[in-house]
Amino acid sequence: MADKELSGKNLEELTAELIQIEIKNLERVNEDVNWFTKKFDYRYNDAPWKNSKDAPPRTIEKISKFMGQGEDVK
Repeated sequence: MADKELSGKNLEELTAELIQIEIKNLERVNEDVNWFTKKFDYRYNDAPWKNSKDAPPRTIEKISKFMGQGEDVK
């Protein structure tokens, strides 16, 4: 929709900003999944879950929407 409302430099700036936001969100999801897997290692048994308890379904949702399989992108 942005390409219909914006053009030139405005469109480029918006696209660059959206890409940076998406990269930041994907990095966060990656960290959550990484910590989720570490929680099954006995060395991290007493460590807090942080924000990783629901990391697998959130990751699936994020990737499927990113690949055009879902309705909304968070």
